[in-house]
Formats: sequence, structure tokens, C-alpha cells
Amino acid sequence: MKKLSILSILVLVFCFLFTSNLFADGDIFEQFYPVKEKGSFEETHTFEYTDTPYLYAVLPAPTTTAYKTELFSGWTFGGVTTDADGSGLRKLQYWIDVATWTGIKMSGTWTIDGQFNVYNAFSGALLNSGTGNTWFTVNSPVVPEPISSVLFLLGGAALASRKLFKKNKRS
Repeated sequence: MKKLSILSILVLVFCFLFTSNLFADGDIFEQFYPVKEKGSFEETHTFEYTDTPYLYAVLPAPTTTAYKTELFSGWTFGGVTTDADGSGLRKLQYWIDVATWTGIKMSGTWTIDGQFNVYNAFSGALLNSGTGNTWFTVNSPVVPEPISSVLFLLGGAALASRKLFKKNKRS
């Protein structure tokens, strides 16, 4: 009986050690953050309204040299998500932007959720996958108040008319 319980414990430990990776949620990105331009490595979380944000992502390197990668990203603001994706053969580094950014940009905080898959280039077998998320803020455009412009114009008109009135009075 004692041998059977020790054997059972050993089998359970063996199963736990060698199957725990089967139930893992996947890997994470090596790098996953917003940048101000394609080719930049500088992490930035604040953008002006005129800027175009990019997602910089680096996938973990697989153990084989023949691989294909995919990157999917969802850019969300106010409950609306826009997708931006990329893929490549032996590609681990991505700069992703939303092609329609000019039409959808809004001031406020955005979130980016990403997922990657790494496949064997020959068999198509999934080698690795994972997820990540990040955020960035777009500042409101700077627009002068209408009343400030009106007051500036009225003040300028008053000074010009006063100068014109004094000039006419002297002659």
C-alpha cells in the first residue's frame, strides 16, 4: 500500500512537471509599446493631435530559423476598436500604425491589445503565441477661444480708429 501511494505521488509530480506548459497562456512580447514614428525605439505615451502613433512590438525569438510570424493589434477608444496587423517570414520586429488614423483620431486615452503567433515555416505548426497590451494619450488640439480672437480684433480696431481720429484732428 505504501509503495502504491509513493508511486501515485511520483506519477502526479511527473505529470505536473511535464504538462504544466501545455496549459500556459502563452508567451509575452519582448517589447510592446507606442512610439512617435516608424523606426523609433523611444517609448512614448503622450501624443499631440497632429502626431501619428505607432506600435513597436518585438516577438520572442523561436528556437528554429525557419519561422513565420503574425501580429494582430486592436486600437480601442471609447468602445470602438480599429485593427492593425502585420506578418512576415523571419520577422520579429514590427512598427504598426492604423492606416486610417487621420479619420479616426480622437483626443483621450487609447488602449492597444496585441496578439502574436509564430509558426514553423515548413509545417505550419504553431511554435509560440502570446499577448500584450499598452496605452497612450492623444492631447486635444490647441484652438484659441473665439472670444479671445474677437477681443483682439476689437482692441486693434479701437487703436486704429483712435490713431486715425487723432491724425484727422491735426490736419
